[in-house]
Amino acid sequence: MFRIGEFSKLTQVSVRMLRYYDEAGLLKPAEVDRWTGHRLYSVEQIPRLDRIRYLRDSGFLISEIALALEMDDHALLVSLNKKCLEIEQAIQKEQERLLKIAVAKEEIQGSKSELHYHISMKSIPVSYTHLTLPTNSLV
Repeated sequence: MFRIGEFSKLTQVSVRMLRYYDEAGLLKPAEVDRWTGHRLYSVEQIPRLDRIRYLRDSGFLISEIALALEMDDHALLVSLNKKCLEIEQAIQKEQERLLKIAVAKEEIQGSKSELHYHISMKSIPVSYTHLTLPTNSLV
């Protein structure tokens, strides 16, 4: 068994992150010394920690990691495919932003001081059904 500092050095995961994973329920210590309260970890926990790090580095949120750790391989593949799609969509949005920036730069460099925005004017019909006229209550 390794104390948290030793386990941190062994796995190259900070003590702060190990404590956070413990609090989040992702990686509980194998034991907690009842006299000192020290967290003790075992070598058998390293594969779970590796999976946590892999999922975190792949863009999974802590809540998603907690669910993924309990999944079988098939469900995990489905979850990975979903995350892949989310990342591809985010990349596409960022590429669209880059394109807008490139257009703006071209217009500025071309001595055009105005940026083009597409504005469309629409008329909205006035509805008189919502208007209430004052009534004279003097009878």
